Amino acid sequence: MVLITLAIFAGIFAVAAAFLIRESDKSKIVQKRLAALHLFRGRFLATLDLEDAPDFMLWVAAQSAHWGACYDLLAEQQITLFLNSGQAEEAGVQVQQVVGGGVHALRG
Repeated sequence: MVLITLAIFAGIFAVAAAFLIRESDKSKIVQKRLAALHLFRGRFLATLDLEDAPDFMLWVAAQSAHWGACYDLLAEQQITLFLNSGQAEEAGVQVQQVVGGGVHALRG
């Protein structure tokens, strides 16, 4: 089950990153970035705790930090794009999702 979760989680961001790199149309980039952001479900393996596998748990912590940073980067790019295009309301909604119920609330 853990390996399936790892594969799905890694695949989501790999696909999202690949689409963002290949796309030149801003509207398609926005749609794909928003779709990737909406797939985020919290800190990577947040409820997993294996006391007898400290090396694995260090790896989990590193992966959690990495995927959290990926989420933060996508969210920042989307918020900046909204603000630069005069869409302050949409930027505000995205900020509320990130700060109010997103990754920052789940990292603590």
